[in-house]
Amino acid sequence: MPNVISNFYEFGEFCLDPQNRLLRRRQEVIPLTPKAFDVLWLLAGKDGQVVTKDELMRSVWSDSFVEESNLTQTVFMLRKALQESPSERYILTVQGRGYRFAAPVKEIPRIERTADDSRPVVTEGVESDFNSAEAIPARLGNRQIGRAHV
Repeated sequence: MPNVISNFYEFGEFCLDPQNRLLRRRQEVIPLTPKAFDVLWLLAGKDGQVVTKDELMRSVWSDSFVEESNLTQTVFMLRKALQESPSERYILTVQGRGYRFAAPVKEIPRIERTADDSRPVVTEGVESDFNSAEAIPARLGNRQIGRAHV
């Protein structure tokens, strides 16, 4: 597997780590299914823009035929994992169109260690395809990734 460097994405109390496919709340790992992670990554990366149901289905379930109810269930699971409340919403439903990520997302450069581990290297300026819906299937290939364990 190529050594891909990607940044972290923070929103609210959460940190999304695409390279390690983890969602954390403070220091706690929040377990997500692979598809739920992909939906969250795609929504968070769209800078508050509406992501259509078709775009989500094509990007996240490109390798299989599923019904819209799979997407609805995945969004429900994400809302539960993010512990949404009426006063704190992350994923908004746009009736008849799709979903929009409501929280501001801050991109944080990943700090990598050099081979001698003596000085950090900040990976700012690394080109990222974070905003590309088509990039998710390309990044994932046919890998099967299990759930994160706490």
